[in-house]
Amino acid sequence: MMVSVLIPYYNDREYLSQAIESVLNQTYKDFELILINHATTDDCREIAHSYNDKRIKHIDMEENYGAGGGMIISKFLENAKGKYVKLFCADDVMYPNCLENLVNYMEKHPEKDFIFGNVEYIDENNKPTGENWFKNRAGFSIENDEAGCLLTYFKGCSILPYIGSFCKKELFSTIKIDKTSIMTLDMSIWVLFLIKDYKIDYFNELVAGYRIHENQMSSSKQKKIAYQRCEFEFKNFMNIFFEFENIELARKVFKNNPILKHPNLTKEDLKFAIAFEILIHPSSWFRQSGYIYIYNCLNDDKKRNYLKEKFNFGIKEFRQIYSKGAESLFQPAQTLSLSQIGYIFIKKLLFKITFRDYFKNKKLKAL
Repeated sequence: MMVSVLIPYYNDREYLSQAIESVLNQTYKDFELILINHATTDDCREIAHSYNDKRIKHIDMEENYGAGGGMIISKFLENAKGKYVKLFCADDVMYPNCLENLVNYMEKHPEKDFIFGNVEYIDENNKPTGENWFKNRAGFSIENDEAGCLLTYFKGCSILPYIGSFCKKELFSTIKIDKTSIMTLDMSIWVLFLIKDYKIDYFNELVAGYRIHENQMSSSKQKKIAYQRCEFEFKNFMNIFFEFENIELARKVFKNNPILKHPNLTKEDLKFAIAFEILIHPSSWFRQSGYIYIYNCLNDDKKRNYLKEKFNFGIKEFRQIYSKGAESLFQPAQTLSLSQIGYIFIKKLLFKITFRDYFKNKKLKAL
């Protein structure tokens, strides 16, 4: 078995048949389609079971965890037999040569671990809007390498198309999937892959239609709920960056971080460097995890003395940041090694793309 395709469904009767048929009609035939019913209350289950195809596997879950929930993906991975994993949605449409193109690309480029095909936006009637992800998604660039993607995600931009994704299944055995979050779930998966230095690539052809409709999470009807979810979930999302172990990769991502310029860094130093980067993040949503990490370090006598001795950073400097902001350290009389953080202000001026910006564009939906 080469490919395992996931379609979870919950009250998706309007579009589910189109999604299922778009997979069954693929030019590439060596796949299994796992349909997961997460407690639908309409007739979706009957629709799903109406297809008599031996490649389909049905799974029923007792609760609804959200279309992009980690519980669903975990259940899918427990049952998936394919070499590759294709995540998909019940309201989108897979184009006929999607699997063929993605499989061929991965087989020709075994050094790549996960790739993303382009997707175009379609309306409720399958009509293209004239826009596609690679061209119109804010923050996305086909030129982004692993470090570039990590930096963009660190800024809060969801830049990789979930339904365009295609991954080696073995990658998932090396990460822990977030079982609670929904707005940032796929972002957390891609970041975990990137932090482990798995290699990303892009297939610059359309592989699917990404449907825009009023019931999706980024619609005006769902905006308030999505915003509240993100406010909480992003605090946890930033904790993922503490899992960095590759110091050189971190230096490529955070090129101006003063701590990372130290010649003799340990893995624990790397955590402090990431915490400091989070601490000076322009968004208050993100800064909380940095505050908490450094707060705990400074309340540990051994760690506090270590940070003061090695980086000349202690309680005074920390209090100054959370009381007055990071710019309070940047003063003419300041001699601390960590005070040379003028780049922070440049970052703030250039920081135009945050996840909240996506909710202002009704044509884009959060993953």
